[in-house]
Amino acid sequence: MSIQLLDSRGEVLHDFEVSKKGNVKQEITEDGIFVILISGTEFKGSYQVEW
Repeated sequence: MSIQLLDSRGEVLHDFEVSKKGNVKQEITEDGIFVILISGTEFKGSYQVEW
C-alpha cells in the first residue's frame, strides 16, 4: 500500500509512511489540482487521512 500527495503536474510532493500515525505539513505554493493517491494490491485493513 502507498499513499502519496501529487501536485498538478503529477509529481510526488510527499510519500507517506503507511502503518504509522503522524502529522505532515506540506506548504502549497502554487494554484492547481492536488491529489492524494492511495493504492495497493490485495490490501486489507483501514486508513484515515485528514486535511
